[in-house]
Amino acid sequence: LPITYLKALKDFGYKGKNKQKVAVLGDQMMTDVLGSKLCGLHVILTNQVVERDLTCTKWNRKLENMMFYLLKKFKKLERGVYDE
Repeated sequence: LPITYLKALKDFGYKGKNKQKVAVLGDQMMTDVLGSKLCGLHVILTNQVVERDLTCTKWNRKLENMMFYLLKKFKKLERGVYDE
């Protein structure tokens, strides 16, 4: 997951402390959020942007829904609740 983000940071000249100026916008917790956080980037999780997913993405969405359930249960994160 982080390899793509690290390559993009390198390609656009954001290394070291400059990567703190980068924010990733994504609609999947298991790929976009996880990859961004592993690289130390800010991330903004949006609502799902497509109506139909690829088969592999459908599995990610199922895992994501389980994660949201657990995070809400333990009062760590809730869909639609924003953090600054």
